[in-house]
Amino acid sequence: MHPYRTNARRSDGFGAQFQSILWSMLYADMNGYTFTYTPPTHIEHMETDEFMKVSEYICFEQYRTNNEVSPLDYSAVMDFIHKNIGTVFRSRLLSEYLTNFYKNKQSRFDNSFTNVSIHIRRPSESDLRLNLYGSERHLPNSHFLKTIDKIRSQEYVKPLRFHIYSIDKIESLREFESPDTVFHSNDSTLDSFNDLIFSDILVTSKSSFSYIAALISKASIVYYTPFWHPPIRSWIVMKET
Repeated sequence: MHPYRTNARRSDGFGAQFQSILWSMLYADMNGYTFTYTPPTHIEHMETDEFMKVSEYICFEQYRTNNEVSPLDYSAVMDFIHKNIGTVFRSRLLSEYLTNFYKNKQSRFDNSFTNVSIHIRRPSESDLRLNLYGSERHLPNSHFLKTIDKIRSQEYVKPLRFHIYSIDKIESLREFESPDTVFHSNDSTLDSFNDLIFSDILVTSKSSFSYIAALISKASIVYYTPFWHPPIRSWIVMKET
């Protein structure tokens, strides 16, 4: 019997924790372990009622066990995924998982538009604790506006509609105001993530939230800004302004 391993416990945001769980499952499968699911005990920016829906949303309950299981070293997990990302994200297990993941999920978008989701990451509690405010992960509005201009320069069968997802104050996002743009600053974490994965076009930030969404999304086009997690070959890499 294969030795059992589980995902390491974390206390940061939804994207980072979902990524950690998914990557741990894939790592375990490709390295001779049997994966078991350890649910999060805390997720930043989530109220209790939404937090209680997370395990059902990410669809890992089938891997849960009551046995004591040693956690994987997430540094080793991440290093393995980075080195094998193309192979990992063509794997049979991921395909099976995503079939189950999408089974009971629906898009909130009006499909008469080409829906473009743009995640604009701003400093979180973790950043403030680690003194990372203003660090290399903070992208200016101009970076996303340049990407929007690039998207607008292309031809699409349906008219464009841009959706902005950010915890930033609306006053800081005035540059994005346009008749074809919708702001989602008050949406819940899970609603926002669900929109990202059902986008026609997805623009990521330097964030695990939009990065993991891009890896599992139904988007036909992904615009990616480089940071420490590598892109899939088909993504369009956007240089920083």
